[in-house]
Amino acid sequence: MRFFSFGNDRKRDELLSAYLDGELNMDGNAEVEERIVMEPESTDRLALLERTALLADAALVPQSLADTDAFADRLMDQLGQTVTPTPAPRRPLPRRLGSTAVLASVGLIVTAGVTLVGLRRRGVV
Repeated sequence: MRFFSFGNDRKRDELLSAYLDGELNMDGNAEVEERIVMEPESTDRLALLERTALLADAALVPQSLADTDAFADRLMDQLGQTVTPTPAPRRPLPRRLGSTAVLASVGLIVTAGVTLVGLRRRGVV
């Protein structure tokens, strides 16, 4: 199966993507489910699209930070001092953080695809 076959079967990819997003009506769902059963390539492609969506979703989740106040309290207790908490200034998040992360994720995926194609042409992979 060619994972980076963008545009070769765009209609199928759009249908599978809409199926994953829950955007199809009952007839559309039935058509995709029939393809999944009858065409192993559609099953593989659906799994690839689902993993890609999960990776993109994971890229949008902000990393959790350790509780800095609790860490500072424990450190100061060990040093034998008390600490008065001072609130750290918070900077506002950019409004378009979500779309920026999605574009970055797509860029990484496209770059990986281009690299793989180049390596295949050279016979490395």
